[in-house]
Amino acid sequence: MKLKPAKIVATIVLVGPVNPAMFHPEWFKNNSLIKAAEADGADVRMVSSSLSSFKLDWLDVDVRPERIQLRTQQEPYFPVLRDLALGCLNCLPRVPFSQVGMNWEFSFKFPDNDSYHAFGHLLAPKEPWGDLLKEPGMLGVAMQAQRTDGFSGTKNYSVRPDLATGSNDYTVIFSHNDHYSFEDVEALSSPELAIECIESSWESSRLGFEAVAAHLLRGV
Repeated sequence: MKLKPAKIVATIVLVGPVNPAMFHPEWFKNNSLIKAAEADGADVRMVSSSLSSFKLDWLDVDVRPERIQLRTQQEPYFPVLRDLALGCLNCLPRVPFSQVGMNWEFSFKFPDNDSYHAFGHLLAPKEPWGDLLKEPGMLGVAMQAQRTDGFSGTKNYSVRPDLATGSNDYTVIFSHNDHYSFEDVEALSSPELAIECIESSWESSRLGFEAVAAHLLRGV
């Protein structure tokens, strides 16, 4: 089945010791990471030593003592999100970021009830359960794969129905946590490996997930 995602969410997670209180929109503006007008118009939810969180028209920022998370749901800004993450890393030259997550979420809306349930049955067949369950349905499937690109880490995939709205509109969410780890590197003292990882793998991370999603949808 050839379906295009109804929504795509991109998230970059940078794991390392940071001070959330520093990550006010003004810090991003002063380091030329966002525009002055964006900083001035930011919806600041909290800025403290335990959590800094703010929102722009295209961006959600969530910073905690162990990680920076940058997220957008607007596809034209995916390259900007990448550049923002790289900019943050370059502004923190002495922080040893030990992990990177390039995470993707695709929402596919199936055309009807039959195709929706056929896909769930493809990923989670009901026959092994026999007649012991009444109207069983898939709540989620998760898979983990090893990396083949020379980096340490794993590729984590999940598929689940979108039950958040409380009404079934035949939407299925495909998620990919493209996880990179540098924890086995001795004397890690800078974001150099995290920068290299994002620069070399951002585009291939998305393309690889698109290929996995397309392969799964072929079976319906």
